[in-house]
Amino acid sequence: MSNGFSDDIDPEIAALLGDAARSTAPSNDLPKFEALFADDTKDKKSDKASNESRNAPKPVDYNQKTFPKVEKFQQEPPNTFFADKDYYKKILDGEGEVGLRVHSLLTDFFKVTDAEQRTTIRMRLINAYWELIGSLALKLGPKMPLPKRVVIRFGALLPSLITADQRKNIASIFWNNQFEEPIYFMDEWLEMVATQVMNPLATDEPISKKDRSGGNENAIYVQKLERAESQKQAQIALIQSKLNEMSIHENSIIENANSLKRKTPHRYAKEISLGYEHQHHHALNQIAESVRSLNILDREVSRFLNELDKMEQEVRTFKSRVEATAGGDAAVDTKLVASEVISMRQVAKMTCGRQGNQFPILMKNYMPHMFRDYGTRENVLKIMADVEYLDPGIFVRRYKQSEHRIVPCMILVPTYGEFGVCWEPFEKLKGRSSRGRIAVPMFGKNLRLAVLYGLADYRWQLAKELAGFHWMEEGITGLYYAWFAQNKLKGDVKQYFIRDYINWITKESEGTQRLDKEIRGIFWRNIPFPLEVREKLRNMGAIYNDLYLKDQNRALSIGY
Repeated sequence: MSNGFSDDIDPEIAALLGDAARSTAPSNDLPKFEALFADDTKDKKSDKASNESRNAPKPVDYNQKTFPKVEKFQQEPPNTFFADKDYYKKILDGEGEVGLRVHSLLTDFFKVTDAEQRTTIRMRLINAYWELIGSLALKLGPKMPLPKRVVIRFGALLPSLITADQRKNIASIFWNNQFEEPIYFMDEWLEMVATQVMNPLATDEPISKKDRSGGNENAIYVQKLERAESQKQAQIALIQSKLNEMSIHENSIIENANSLKRKTPHRYAKEISLGYEHQHHHALNQIAESVRSLNILDREVSRFLNELDKMEQEVRTFKSRVEATAGGDAAVDTKLVASEVISMRQVAKMTCGRQGNQFPILMKNYMPHMFRDYGTRENVLKIMADVEYLDPGIFVRRYKQSEHRIVPCMILVPTYGEFGVCWEPFEKLKGRSSRGRIAVPMFGKNLRLAVLYGLADYRWQLAKELAGFHWMEEGITGLYYAWFAQNKLKGDVKQYFIRDYINWITKESEGTQRLDKEIRGIFWRNIPFPLEVREKLRNMGAIYNDLYLKDQNRALSIGY
């Protein structure tokens, strides 16, 4: 495979697949287990792409209001990792018994013709593959051979199992995070968790007494530091919003004060002017109101600044404790990595569903043909931007009476799944101002639908968590649950909401009526489209026009 995209199968791989008809290698040249799994202790030259793959999570930027526009979706020229003739060998090299078991089961999987035996081997291969991922995850770092990282990121264990076009598509995926948005491939996520840069996915397992008493003291301080920094950033954003409000009132005072100077000349004596008229008295009232608001805002800013000083001191304290307990460079917590791989496998299963294809290795028959259907960073970002345009409040969260835009972390999982999954709407360790975690399958049949499913799941879970014990009575979850109970529906209320939310974004936004009349009203008021879309919809049907007019009446009544 001189260019990495040839349809000619390498003799070594052809032998593995038992495809003797396409192989020109004589039988005595077929690869031996010893050739694949020989213990190679020589230092490997680190790959440039591997060094560039590490990502540090970007702090929440509370001033950013929209996603950046994606101009290029594919990398040019493509990466050349599939051109490496030792690609497969490098993946299994040094992985010991689990690597040998994956090789053996993969060989048997393609040789066995009996359906029942093939199903049994398939399940054993899936288990062995995830064990291999667990073994590889412990070695994540700048010196990891690139093929090992590629298999974690894309599931591309054997390049010949996918077509030349599919190999080229995968190689054309941008390797680095060019927009620095919180969208991560699985290898990036595992590496950040392994080095304790990112907290692991939340689980129901309780913290052991050993961990509480200092068995993993550094990790505990890292978590406390992250929470303190998150609170500090939220506090800074809150102060910024208050200062912006002060600026608005200050400008209003200046404008109204200038308007006081614009007096009407007397009709008989042009050298004099009239006193204050109606508009001048209105300006004086506006100035008085702005002065009162400025006094209130100033007191709030002073209080928030004092709180910020305390938060900064707390951050410094935890930083010093993290440095004191780190013992040098960040070490990989093997127990933490093993647990995170188990969580990622569970996430992968959830993206596929009970009836879905949970085979974790890339194969041509299962993969989408068009690059736009691949779950890349850029494709997912474009879909998220489209959804946010139609649902401007999806990432907005209130903190101390102010609104902030907090985009969740999106984890791109190399599965054939059909569903995005919200694992948690925010980190419990960091509080409600932290990012949530959503998993998106990379190679499903409908990427847009999968992302929408994950965002709908996120919207429901976030509203439910923020409402707490009153989720059946308050907010969008309370309104939806009341409708659900009133209609005596059975099943999971969240699944009904997800279905309706997807129809709201994909169908109702275009004027195609798919929702129950009451649900349409609930969504119109609580998950409103932007004004531009609502004005377009009012001309596409009487039912939308009626909702629009009710909005106008509510706005007038609030004005009184």
